[in-house]
Amino acid sequence: MFLLIGVLGCVLPGVQPVGAEEALTRLFFDPAVLTIDTELGTTGVVSLEVADGVDLFAFDIQFSYDPELLQIIGIERGPFMPEAFFCVEQVNDPGLFHYSCTKFGVDYGDSGSGALFVLTFEALGVGGESALSLEGSELYDWPDVLPVELVLEDGTVEVLVSQPEPEVFWVYLPVVIGNRD
Repeated sequence: MFLLIGVLGCVLPGVQPVGAEEALTRLFFDPAVLTIDTELGTTGVVSLEVADGVDLFAFDIQFSYDPELLQIIGIERGPFMPEAFFCVEQVNDPGLFHYSCTKFGVDYGDSGSGALFVLTFEALGVGGESALSLEGSELYDWPDVLPVELVLEDGTVEVLVSQPEPEVFWVYLPVVIGNRD
């Protein structure tokens, strides 16, 4: 009888072994640490990604960054959740990015993984590190349009500012050689 229950547990849809966990939806930056080396250029690109989303219908994304170090100069919608969007709030104030959108005119959500946004940062000539904090960001499901259980993974932008090599000046002084007669 134990064997029969074990076999049925493997073939019944929706039955998971005890201790099995479903993957939680993740919201994260890729790369997790973006390095902008100003000797090579002043801009860097990072994407805001969703992983393991299930029936996602809307989002309210916000993150903060150090406006003394960085500014956002480019925002592009990524390929995840591509269609039928109505966006109600878009903010790109120095130090704050906030974007809220929902699907409109459809009765389904999107599942899977992909980029919600591709962002281009510009370094402002000051070296240092800025956290990209996703605190307060939410993804919402279909059909209930309730917040999904979400793992938020903050990112970091580090700006490397190279110091120019000091100029070397050679000073030639005249040498006076003479007799003291």
